[in-house]
Amino acid sequence: MKPIQQCETRIKGLFAVGECSSVGLHGANRLGSNSLAELVVFGRLAGEQAMQRAAQAGEANGAALDAQAADVEQRLKDLVNQEGNENWAKIRDEMGLSMEEGCGIYRTPELMQKTIDKLAELQERFKRVRITDNSSVFNTDLLYTIELGHGLNVAECMAHSAIARKESRGAHQRLDEGCTETRRRQLPQAHSRLPRGRWHYPSGIWRCEDHHAAAGKTCLWRRSGRG
Repeated sequence: MKPIQQCETRIKGLFAVGECSSVGLHGANRLGSNSLAELVVFGRLAGEQAMQRAAQAGEANGAALDAQAADVEQRLKDLVNQEGNENWAKIRDEMGLSMEEGCGIYRTPELMQKTIDKLAELQERFKRVRITDNSSVFNTDLLYTIELGHGLNVAECMAHSAIARKESRGAHQRLDEGCTETRRRQLPQAHSRLPRGRWHYPSGIWRCEDHHAAAGKTCLWRRSGRG
C-alpha cells in the first residue's frame, strides 16, 4: 500500500506502516535490522494522524455495519454446511508445493503458468472442502479452512503478478531470455547531494510527500522540524 501523506493511504482512515507500506525508505527492499526503527518513527506518525482522523469522524452507519456482519455470518454458515470430500490440509500442502515450484527464487514462464493453472484447480476444489468439526468453540478446522481461502487468493495474486513482471527483482530471478536483468528505477532517497561528490545524511525525521507534476507523480523527501 502506498501512503499518500502522513502514512494515510487513498482510503481515508486507513494508515500503512512497515512492510505493508511503500515509502521507499529502504529502496526496493527493507533491511531487517532497520525494521524496528521504521516502525517506531512511522508508527508514531501514523498513530498521531489516526487520532486526529478519529476525532473528526462522525458516527458510524450502524445499519451498514449490521449488514456487513450478517453477510460474514452467512458466509461462515455456508462454509460450515458445505458438502464435499476435499480436505483443507491436502489443498494447503499442494498450494505450497506449487508455489515453491513456480514462484520460488528461480522462475520460468512455463512453471509460473503451471502454478497459475494449479491454483485455479485448487480454487475449485476448495468449494468442495468439508469441515468435520461442528463445534462453535475454538474450531481449528473452520479456522484453517478460512485461512486457506485467503491463502489461495493471495497466492493467485502473487503468481499472476510474477508472470506479468518481465524482469528479475530482489531475491527473485527470471531465467527466460530478456528478463534476467533488473530494470533500474530511480527510487526516492533521504539524502541530499553536496558539492565535490560528498553525501550528507541529515538527522531528523523524514516524511514522504507526493506531489503531482506535469511529468507524472514523484515522491519527494521532506524533513520535519528544523533544518
